[in-house]
Amino acid sequence: MTFPFRFYGHMPADWHEGGDLGHVFEVAFASEPTAEQKARIAATAVAAFAAGEPRAWLWSRHVASFAVGEREPGTARAVFAEVTRFLEAVHAIAPLRQAIFCGARTAGDSAWDAWTRATQPVPDAGPVYDPPRAAPFGRPDDPELPVAAADPELDRARGEASAGAPVAAIETGRGLTLERVDDPAFAYRAWMYLRDDPRFGPPPDDNCHWENTPGAAHSWLRGPHGDVRGFALVADDGRGQLVPGISSGRASGESIGEAGALVAWNADPDDRRGPHRLYRVSVAAEPVPVWTAEAEIKALARVADGWLVATANQLVVLRDEAPRLAIASERRSRATAWLAAVHGGTCVLVGRDNDTEVWGYHDGALAQLDALDHAFSAPRVIAGRIIFWSGQDTYELCGLDALLASWQAKRKPARKQAKARASAVSLERSDGALVPALQLRPMSELSDDLVAPYAATARKRVFQSPASGRTVAVDDAIQGAVMWLDASGALVRHPASWGNGNVRFSPDGHEAIVFQPGFANLVHVDLAASVATAHQLTVDRKEVRDAAALGGGRFLALLAKTLELRSAAGAVLAELALAKCTRLHAVRGDLAILACDATGKKTRVVAITADRLLELAAFPDRLDGAGLIGGDVAIRTIDGDRMILRGLDEALAAAIAKVTPAEEKDEPTS
Repeated sequence: MTFPFRFYGHMPADWHEGGDLGHVFEVAFASEPTAEQKARIAATAVAAFAAGEPRAWLWSRHVASFAVGEREPGTARAVFAEVTRFLEAVHAIAPLRQAIFCGARTAGDSAWDAWTRATQPVPDAGPVYDPPRAAPFGRPDDPELPVAAADPELDRARGEASAGAPVAAIETGRGLTLERVDDPAFAYRAWMYLRDDPRFGPPPDDNCHWENTPGAAHSWLRGPHGDVRGFALVADDGRGQLVPGISSGRASGESIGEAGALVAWNADPDDRRGPHRLYRVSVAAEPVPVWTAEAEIKALARVADGWLVATANQLVVLRDEAPRLAIASERRSRATAWLAAVHGGTCVLVGRDNDTEVWGYHDGALAQLDALDHAFSAPRVIAGRIIFWSGQDTYELCGLDALLASWQAKRKPARKQAKARASAVSLERSDGALVPALQLRPMSELSDDLVAPYAATARKRVFQSPASGRTVAVDDAIQGAVMWLDASGALVRHPASWGNGNVRFSPDGHEAIVFQPGFANLVHVDLAASVATAHQLTVDRKEVRDAAALGGGRFLALLAKTLELRSAAGAVLAELALAKCTRLHAVRGDLAILACDATGKKTRVVAITADRLLELAAFPDRLDGAGLIGGDVAIRTIDGDRMILRGLDEALAAAIAKVTPAEEKDEPTS
């Protein structure tokens, strides 16, 4: 099979995102097209890309470069197919020798790709560009060709072929206006892919290139497939230096401010997920992790007094709280493509797939002020003006000063925080070792004699409590069971079918609760009784998220919206509304710590009495584990910080006093 011309990157396996700014292609004609042929190519381009006319073409004799943008997210492959049809039409007007998709990271497996590589592995030489580009597939530069530049005649032909005049201004209805700008000084300048940068020098590897925005004080070093190979900052002497410790992985953004530089980075090159962790970086030290997100980090920006991070589902304001960053506020959010902080960090522009939002920021608070009904590229501040680009058009955002001033005037003064009580629970950092609350040994750590009583069960999992030495086993067969040994050593088997039951021992190891997340039934096992008993409970058709045995014939069941304290027989002794909690750690028989995804309350501390559940404290720190450090109740965050909870006894006494009737507190007199 043969094809009309070589096409490098016809259907790539991986590529740099082009989005609204465009996927860049370079074509080489057999000879330089005539003026009449260029006019026909212009008309064909406008007709082919009616949903998104390409940006201005750049020409260097017989070689031309153009870009085509995506108007809807996730349509890159559709764009590649449309470009293929367009180039076949162009080939009929003026024969092509080759085409190159400049955004290709990895070559594809299409028949056209394979034929191209077999015919000529390396493309013919082409021109250089200003700003410089790194061409894929090893395409060399031809010093005999002039620097690629716009062709006024072709641009005029494209303008005549376009339907209608460009929009002079876009109004939002709330005072903001996007005014069209025709000054060439504000024309779009794309990300630069540089083989050599005067500040950073040549890349340390010939297969790498620098990637940065015009004028940026930093640059990513990327490999031939767009993978991270390093990150560089401009030092005090004006020269760029690589940051130590960043040599591979995946990144999604960076933010540079007076408080330092942060990067969102995943250090594992084999992990295809985007980064979940922020690192503080400098040219003088290894990267320091300062914050971990629950979801993938999409973008970040420096605001007036902190940092703004966009994850897959949130906007999070972070502030410095040495040695890490702490959450100042959070807002649920739709998927974010980019962030840009402007106006001294008091305004944040948020790029979405189909629109652009304008948010005001003040003292940790975010408020959406307006929205632009269009998906723009990330703006840049040029000569004090906020500039957007859409296709080949340039716009300035006007009216922002008045909108921010109006919002600031209407803002209510921040409420002063109530003075903390002396008995309030606080967190104190610790370097001590955390002994987890969840204490059990899995079957892989047990001796053969402990597993032997359950040998007849094929699909078994055996667990032991370190506190008591007692064992409980789960049969994961369709007709499964919970199994244990009674006081006489006889095997007891209680039918229970889940498929993958979880076991939680009480702190003393003489009781256990067995359950499976998402199911509505549990089995409570009392191993301390002379004849061990079990109770199978149904929690009113509600799904159980987590559970914990407390001892004394009681256990906790964490449901979707409540935490319930129940007796072994199933009676509800107490309940507490706790929405969005996901995990439960029973540190002691009278204290539980829960991990939640509720905004602002990631860790919640609950006291347990005979008939009450009392919330003592809530913290924004994201919980990874809970237990004891030297006898003190403590937590471990997902950033790895260990913190002791201080003031628990005082807070518990105050909480009990608050809910206990006066007649119960007063002792009778004789």
